[in-house]
Amino acid sequence: MPPSSKGGPVTKTGKEISSRNATSHGLTAKKWINPAEQKSYQLYLSALNEDFHPETLMEKTLIEKLADIKTRLERFHRVEDSLFSSAQIRAASPDIVVNSFDLEGEGVIEDVRNHALGLERGDNGISAELFYEIVQHDLGDISGWGYIKDNMPLLSEHIIEECRKENLDIEKLMNRYKPTTNDTPPITVTFRSADKPPEPITEQALDESGLRVRTEYFIAYIKELYKRTQRRFLVNTVIEHFDGRTKLLQDGALPDGQTLDRLMRYRNTLERQFSKTLGELLLLIKMREG
Repeated sequence: MPPSSKGGPVTKTGKEISSRNATSHGLTAKKWINPAEQKSYQLYLSALNEDFHPETLMEKTLIEKLADIKTRLERFHRVEDSLFSSAQIRAASPDIVVNSFDLEGEGVIEDVRNHALGLERGDNGISAELFYEIVQHDLGDISGWGYIKDNMPLLSEHIIEECRKENLDIEKLMNRYKPTTNDTPPITVTFRSADKPPEPITEQALDESGLRVRTEYFIAYIKELYKRTQRRFLVNTVIEHFDGRTKLLQDGALPDGQTLDRLMRYRNTLERQFSKTLGELLLLIKMREG
């Protein structure tokens, strides 16, 4: 009889030797990802041979298939661990943590991001006492500097302190907070000698300049203080809960849905194959022994 054109052993003895080689070396033609997988395959193959003592070619083939599936399931668990670890790392990204608070306003988000990166803003808002004083007054009741001096001592003190820091009068300070309008704010031009520092502004000059400020400028300034303090409060709240929120996001982190679905289908396929192959092996052994 001529040898098979496909190659390989054709005699009974040759096939028996070949089957023993397959049992000894496993699926050596398979390209495992790394030597560790090849080693795992060999260990599973040896253990399964010890457990079932296959005798026929089909039993040995099923043993090889079981070892192959076990090795691939082991790979699956490594890949699964890596994907979940990657998802946890992504979940801890400062941007993702900050966005999870559903904040409105780029300023708040930017401040929290800066905090996460170790970059703090110098603007910390105003004191809780001053903030409380501001919210106790209806903006419609504020008629100008006289009202603020008589009814809002903390605010008037804050304005004067800001003026003294920059050696500005109240009029110049408030011009920075000019509401959106077509009006042109008053401009005061002061000439100073370059050789000597400016004289500190006096209490009387401050008071007089305050009386020249239009009410809507004060209103705009108060709104800005409120907005800035509210922003600082939100930032502090997020910072306070940042680590806890990060842990929650990490604990619940999952790979993307498409990847997770593909992963689960792959695992289910391997497990079904293993169960089916094991059932076939046990049936063959039972038939042989019975």
